Formats: sequence, structure tokens, C-alpha cells
Amino acid sequence: MGFIANNLALILTGITISIIGGYIFYAGNNGILSGGTYTSKEKSLSLLVVRVLLIGILTPFIHSFWKTVSLQISFLTIAGVIVCIGTFALNEMVANWRHDTGKSLGLYAIGVILFAVGMGWI
Repeated sequence: MGFIANNLALILTGITISIIGGYIFYAGNNGILSGGTYTSKEKSLSLLVVRVLLIGILTPFIHSFWKTVSLQISFLTIAGVIVCIGTFALNEMVANWRHDTGKSLGLYAIGVILFAVGMGWI
């Protein structure tokens, strides 16, 4: 638990960067999918370069944000947000995963409970 608490801003930065990177393009079995269509190798390369540059530029700002937030909000509150956002992101990234299944709703409920306990509402 000490390792997580000491590195929480880095962990949250990594999660955020993963989510941002996943929305720029998706690498599937048949190539790179961007904007709902498969792209050429040339366009895929340009998307990869843009993704790397964008993430490189955004990382210090995202880390600074999470460093500030992690000092002001309890670990349980942040864990609840991570569970909810992570579940949402995974359901968005995987084509046939849905938000309204029992497993997803259960994970959302766990996230909300963690958030509420961390905020002192429960």
C-alpha cells in the first residue's frame, strides 16, 4: 500500500495516458482503425508519430495535475474514480463489451462505493 500511495500520481498519469492513447487510434487484426475506417500504412505512421508527440507533450501536465489531486483527495476516493473510469474505458475500447452487463454494473457500483467511503459519505 505504501508503494501505491508514494507513486499514485505516476500510476494515475499512466492510466490517463493509456486512455488518451486508446482514443487516438485502435490497432486491430486488419490494421489501424482511425475515425471508423482502416488507414494506410503511411497514415498509420503519421498517427503513431502524432500520438507519441501528443502524449509526450501532455504527460508533464497530466502528472502535475494528478500530483496535486492525489495530495488533496483520499486514496479510496481516487481508487473509486479509477475503477469507474477504467471500467468505462475498457467497455469503450472492446467492441462487444457493454456498460449494462452485470459485471460492468458491479464494477461501477464498487467504484461508487469506494468514492463515497473516501469522501466520508458512507
